[in-house]
Amino acid sequence: MLNDHIYPTLKPMWDQIVSLPFVHAESIGMFFDARIQQDTQQDLQRLMAQANKDYMPSEAICKYGTMLRSLAATEEKSKRVPLAMAKRSRDRQTKLVNHAGSHGPDLDFETRRNQFQTTYCDPNSDNNELKELCAASKDKKRWNRDINYTKTVDEPLTLELDFTKQDLTNTEEDVIALGKNLYANEIFKGPGSTILQNANIDRNLLDLRAVIAKRSVAEHSYNSILALKAEGTENSYSMDYLKELMLELGMKESEIDYYLGAKKTNGKPSYYAQMEILTRKIHQDPAFITNLYDTPTNVERQQAIMKSFELMQQRDLFDSLARSEMLLSVLLEMKIMEHQSEVQNRIGQAVATPRN
Repeated sequence: MLNDHIYPTLKPMWDQIVSLPFVHAESIGMFFDARIQQDTQQDLQRLMAQANKDYMPSEAICKYGTMLRSLAATEEKSKRVPLAMAKRSRDRQTKLVNHAGSHGPDLDFETRRNQFQTTYCDPNSDNNELKELCAASKDKKRWNRDINYTKTVDEPLTLELDFTKQDLTNTEEDVIALGKNLYANEIFKGPGSTILQNANIDRNLLDLRAVIAKRSVAEHSYNSILALKAEGTENSYSMDYLKELMLELGMKESEIDYYLGAKKTNGKPSYYAQMEILTRKIHQDPAFITNLYDTPTNVERQQAIMKSFELMQQRDLFDSLARSEMLLSVLLEMKIMEHQSEVQNRIGQAVATPRN
């Protein structure tokens, strides 16, 4: 019985018992593989959903991007305005050739008087006393623009200023006339023969240039304001988008052209006008509030963009404070000069007095 039936069956039974754990291990491994695969697919799907959520296009970010296209080019172009205005003022005061001031203050005054009479004279001023003097002044829009800073510079967001062109525009002529009335209203007379024969001619010329330099520091603030409001580049892509935003705020197209100065400059808003829209008006649009109901990532991107505008404004404010500091330093120097001469005279007298 044992030899014929039991012993022959023990061997296959033992083989099956030995191989069974390997079969169980393979089944358990398949379960592990399935679990790892499911977890991996779940992680990939989660990351894919997160990516679709984070990189979903945002209308608010697109607005910022399209309105910023010409801001840097406009700012770079505006830097030419202070250079041109400063050179014109310096050439006028130093009596450079082909300037009205090259023949002295009398001709300069006469030229400005004729310009006032034909362009800026308001016949209604002084109870109509200037009616006969202002007979040649016909354009009412330009009356008093040579003395009215608010009307000429402060009110418009964009000024038609581009000194790279040969012919002057009416706006360029207006700001130059206003600058002549504000700074260096009276230029110096030419040096006479007595001064030229003086041994201290070099010192006198240096004092003259020092006065011109002090005036240029004060005039630089005026020129910098003109630079901020100078017209933008030829290919200013921002104007159409700025108009669309202002239309959403309820303004009419004619009002927008007047507000941004787009009609005179052929749709080339200034750095000042673009910053006015990007830092103030765009946040008054109700769509700005609704766009905040967006993904957290897009909201953080909007915060980063607004922070960049804040940094730009702080830089402009820093430049303004630096100009104020220069003005204060010049005023302080002029106050010190009054006492400097007195101190130098005392030192000179002390040196010249012989000691006992």
